[in-house]
Amino acid sequence: MGIVGVSILIASVVLIFAGIIYWAAAIQPRTERARAALPPEDAWHESGLESLREQGFALYQIVPTDHMLKAEFVFWDEYQRELGRYTSKINKSATIEYSGKTVALYIQGATVGGSAYASKVGGTSNDSIVIRDDQHVIAEVWRETAIPPIRYRFVYSGDTFEIRTGGLSPTSPGTIQRSDKQVATFRRPSLAARNTFIAFRKELPDDLKVYFCSIVLLD
Repeated sequence: MGIVGVSILIASVVLIFAGIIYWAAAIQPRTERARAALPPEDAWHESGLESLREQGFALYQIVPTDHMLKAEFVFWDEYQRELGRYTSKINKSATIEYSGKTVALYIQGATVGGSAYASKVGGTSNDSIVIRDDQHVIAEVWRETAIPPIRYRFVYSGDTFEIRTGGLSPTSPGTIQRSDKQVATFRRPSLAARNTFIAFRKELPDDLKVYFCSIVLLD
């Protein structure tokens, strides 16, 4: 390949990367904001979960914020009222805010040999995910499979739930169940979307909805 060919190749690569950066910085956030602003009827249709509406479910959405330097998401109900907020940190932890409270999420076993939090955050094992406040553990979660569909065992206030992702495709719906009762279903509307729609049974406590949204974000 001559100098001209190399120059064309370099220019093509630069243009491709410039296009990707422009899409990620301008087009994708605009699409995400538009999806987050959908009225309830349109949001149910966009979610692909409309069949649950008549079964006692309410639609929520996990929405990325505009912060470029940190991974931050808000949890909205169908009227775009904030239920909670999740801010990820670079050290395998996150802050979860809701109803004037702040709790922390710690990932103990996400790396070989565990993270810096292993056995230090009050979990019953050193390979779980712990959600806790300053006083005690609120919920403990175990990732039980390594390949999709991912399954989590989620223990909260004496109850055990299973969170199961949809499979290889992010647009396949995942479910949250307690015994044989489905309490939530979640789905991303497209492969590139960072928004996630999640339909909860209306009777679920708001704090539990916040914790479920936080675990769904991990995948």
